[in-house]
Amino acid sequence: MKTEYKNTYLMLSYVSHMLCEFFLCLYVFIMPKKYDIYYAMYISLLIVLKLIFKYECIINYFDKKLIEPNYVLGSNPKYVPYKRKLYNDNKYFISFINCLIILNLILIFSRNQSNFIRSVCIFNIIMWAFIEYKTQTFTPLKNKK
Repeated sequence: MKTEYKNTYLMLSYVSHMLCEFFLCLYVFIMPKKYDIYYAMYISLLIVLKLIFKYECIINYFDKKLIEPNYVLGSNPKYVPYKRKLYNDNKYFISFINCLIILNLILIFSRNQSNFIRSVCIFNIIMWAFIEYKTQTFTPLKNKK
């Protein structure tokens, strides 16, 4: 793949990730309560996919394969290319984003009386914290030559 196309694809992927992450952070402030179940289920889907794909976002995996063609799924889930490029791996900013996502789940839990939504939120909070604990050490992708 030509370098210009590769760089364009990577930047589009990074910006898409960032925009989705910002939506996850701001959800309760911009969306009405009637959509809470969709948000909670979307977070659950992300968690399940990260568990299936060895703590990696599948889109990040394709980004890593583009950067390093020999990359093996799950070999370095702690390296997230878009966080390196757009956030400079700033652990405080990344932690702030994760806190906002958990805060969204807490607020959804508190503003809903549905036992199902509340259960999903509790599951999501626990699993989100666990996955972030397992994947946040801000290490670079090692070049294997």
